[in-house]
Amino acid sequence: MYDILIVMLRVFEILVFAAIVVEIFKSEQVLRSNQRLSEATEKLMQKVTELERKELLMMLAETAMHAKESIEHLTYTFHTPEEEEEMGPLLEAIAKKKDEGEMSPENIRFLGPPHDNKAERLYCRQRAGAMVRISRLISFYDTRFQVVDGKKIVLTVGDPEKESRHGYLIESEYLAHILVSHFNDLWVDAKDYESYMVELVHETIQETNKKEGFTPSIQLLAERLGLHIEETDRIFKLAQGIKSGDTSEDPKAKHTDLSPNNRMEGDK
Repeated sequence: MYDILIVMLRVFEILVFAAIVVEIFKSEQVLRSNQRLSEATEKLMQKVTELERKELLMMLAETAMHAKESIEHLTYTFHTPEEEEEMGPLLEAIAKKKDEGEMSPENIRFLGPPHDNKAERLYCRQRAGAMVRISRLISFYDTRFQVVDGKKIVLTVGDPEKESRHGYLIESEYLAHILVSHFNDLWVDAKDYESYMVELVHETIQETNKKEGFTPSIQLLAERLGLHIEETDRIFKLAQGIKSGDTSEDPKAKHTDLSPNNRMEGDK
């Protein structure tokens, strides 16, 4: 029995020694790897600028203003009216790009999650000249960013559901490539602005019919969507398959029952 314990002890010592050798070898590799990582990090940090809120908002607009090829903007939330006003310079920069023919909407892309009562925010970006899509796959943990020309990154940090307090301006083609790849993965399966809005109009009408017993007027629909009334009317007509004032139907559009059984708000 004693001999067996001695043998087991020797085997244990050999295993420990082998483990130590492996760790030493790994440590040397890690050290070399860390040295390379440290050098790469140092180079990257030379191209990183920390931004406070005002600087962050200014940099979103400024990088967009100087864009030559592309803008990809991913957000988690569409802002309060006060915060939306602060986004004005960015939307103005995009509108100028479109109006002066410097960039086409296909190269200015906004991607965000669905927010049923903030449709006006989507409309403002669409009207400014961007392509807008809505993805239900955007998670709370997704990084919010704007990538310009595949190299300049404005990165927002902090609680996605709260006002962005600070962020970073980073110049890195490698990091930009990673972020744009993630953006493209979400973009492929996202709904375009009009498809999403048509779906939202149908859902709002059906919910009102079910819970309140009437079909909402355009004005009430606009209030519930948080959308400009003229745009609400346009989307409503799209939802009904009505284009340019005629009654031709869009085969892709779903239809909401607006028969007499579904009385309009205010009807008797």
